[in-house]
Amino acid sequence: MKKQFKIAAIAFGLFTAFAGAQAQAANGTKEDHFNVTIKLEGMCEVLQTNGGKTTGNIASEGEVAAMAGADIDFGTHDAKSADPALTQGNKGAAAGIQVHCSKNTPFNVGLTPLNVNSTTGQGTMNGLASGNSDTVIYQLYKPTVNGSGLTESIQNTASTNVWGDQIGTNTLALTGKGLNTPIQIPVWAKISGANSIDKYVDRYQDRVKVTLTY
Repeated sequence: MKKQFKIAAIAFGLFTAFAGAQAQAANGTKEDHFNVTIKLEGMCEVLQTNGGKTTGNIASEGEVAAMAGADIDFGTHDAKSADPALTQGNKGAAAGIQVHCSKNTPFNVGLTPLNVNSTTGQGTMNGLASGNSDTVIYQLYKPTVNGSGLTESIQNTASTNVWGDQIGTNTLALTGKGLNTPIQIPVWAKISGANSIDKYVDRYQDRVKVTLTY
């Protein structure tokens, strides 16, 4: 019995000493840190051109009435060489092209006339009538943009800067405002007074591709 009591006493003493050491250790603290992080990549979700005719070229006068949004209609003019320069913007509204991009995401919008492929935004309208080989030349222009980055604002007025499809040269460079905030972009076009419209009496038309790059 005495031996068992001694072993129990020793065990109790060791436990008491260990508990005391633990109690002393709790009197101090040490700190370290870890990180919580997320990386958000810019994206553009929506590109809308809101054109009245979504596929193919205008094939008849009846289809002209459906033009809207990004479509541009110079109207009706006398076929003569002395006509002054003709300027026109979106027929439907200033919101002809709408882009939704992540906040602070840089993006470019390029325009490519398709009848005669052009990188500078100079387009060629072909006549619709059979046997008409005449063409009417026009030039696309960017809207006026004030400011830059998140503070930039697009005006419903034409600039003097041509609008083509070469990034870093003649595309429209803008910054996203958030996927739920559409950026509305008007398009402008001009038929120079130097480009005579003393042509075959007909309706002339071209189609323009809009490319969003981000």
